[in-house]
Amino acid sequence: MAETKITDTNTAATIAQQDKAIENEQLKSANDVLTARITVLEKALDEANAVIESDIRAKKVNRLKAAGVKLKDADYAPMSLDQIDALEKTVDLVMPTYRSVRPGVQAKSEEEGLTVGDLSVISARRKGGN
Repeated sequence: MAETKITDTNTAATIAQQDKAIENEQLKSANDVLTARITVLEKALDEANAVIESDIRAKKVNRLKAAGVKLKDADYAPMSLDQIDALEKTVDLVMPTYRSVRPGVQAKSEEEGLTVGDLSVISARRKGGN
């Protein structure tokens, strides 16, 4: 009778082991499906990022051309987006803004209606200052 009990426990352990092996295979299969889905989504994300980057790049290049930068499209091609951004910032600093006036610091001075960037005598007379 002792042998029967050992066989019964071995049978239960064998069944449990088989169940776990089946469950493990199911989990591996589900994992493979999710891994494939992640790969597809990563590829789609990379493509979307490339489209967005090229759109931003085109807008920046068009702004630079409108500002009068004399570079050809072939000159922009090897540039990274950061380099184009740096060039755009440099051009913004160099090129005059509307009517060649750059806004000054907009802090109030002692006189009412005057800003620090607008302290000329003519402007003060126009605004009613002495």
